[in-house]
Amino acid sequence: MTTPPSPTHIAFVGCGGIAYNQHAKAVLSFPDEFKVVAVCDPTRPNAEKLAERFGSETAIFESIEEMYDAIGTELHGVVLTTPHDAHLPGGLFFLERGIPVLIEKPVTLNLAELKQLQAAETAGAFVQVGQMQRFDPEAWWLKDFVQSAERFGRPISFDLNIWQNIHGYTRGNSDHWILNGKKAGGGICTSVGVHPLDILRFITGQDFVEVTAKGRFDAPFVEGAESSCSALFEMSGGLTGTLHASYQPPRIPYAQRLVLFGERGSLFQNNKIGDYAGPYTMVSEDPHIDDFMAMFGNFTPIAEEVKQAYPEKSNPFALQLIHFREAILEDRKPEENTLEKNFNTIAVLEAIAKSMQSGETVKVETLS
Repeated sequence: MTTPPSPTHIAFVGCGGIAYNQHAKAVLSFPDEFKVVAVCDPTRPNAEKLAERFGSETAIFESIEEMYDAIGTELHGVVLTTPHDAHLPGGLFFLERGIPVLIEKPVTLNLAELKQLQAAETAGAFVQVGQMQRFDPEAWWLKDFVQSAERFGRPISFDLNIWQNIHGYTRGNSDHWILNGKKAGGGICTSVGVHPLDILRFITGQDFVEVTAKGRFDAPFVEGAESSCSALFEMSGGLTGTLHASYQPPRIPYAQRLVLFGERGSLFQNNKIGDYAGPYTMVSEDPHIDDFMAMFGNFTPIAEEVKQAYPEKSNPFALQLIHFREAILEDRKPEENTLEKNFNTIAVLEAIAKSMQSGETVKVETLS
């Protein structure tokens, strides 16, 4: 790979909704920093639609081999947003050719695949995992608040929720790849539960060590993909809590919610019906309340504190992309969302799947 110029030349591999609606928007907000030289998708109409966003000079390909043969020497990085089962082969293809890759979550179907990507990395040809919520300034503020002994204290317990109506998401397509456990790597937990699980790790600084889970495997899901899951966790700092994830609500859009209690403070994410993610409120005062009515007051939205701490708040997809570019320019691995930092997230997803199948408590594999 040649030394990246300004703008940095990137390609999109996988031209579905997440690429068109989110990553493309992020790229277009930095016209001086990025140039999309190619898009690639076996479904050519998808590739053509995405290419239109970047201009007539954007080349269109239907395979990564064809794309690399034609413009490989021009590429400084690739944004990989394919179905999950194509993350490993696509990632390996570019790493082996010295090209860094930003891979959408989940980075791989399992730990065995993640370890294959690790083995193929070099300092200049790396993987950045697309857990974009780690680049939200709100998450940065939450991390500082939760890890403050004075304001929050030791984290004690949590409750995570993630819901989505699967029929609305797939538009009734019973053959959609996300319904197939072999293609998606699982069901609700792998495809969207990965977000609250990962962001909890980020803001608490703790890893998952043990899980007990029960799941449902209702149609239209096949090949071991769970339609819903209820799980109980223990984390490395003694934090315990639950996850309820479901694709089965009849009229609920994508919605994510986190509640976290500490010895001195609490966080509540309160979603209105129809919201993707509700605003956070927090309380951090003397925890020893001796008046009944005091329990009902002094809950403060965090939005103003976040704004003061990060006045130039930007789109997490955009901040994620800039982080990727900085690592490319400096010929090094990124500081955030490396494979190593994502190891426990993939490990707990694997442990959840094992527990749902066995009905037993499962230890989460650790990074050796």
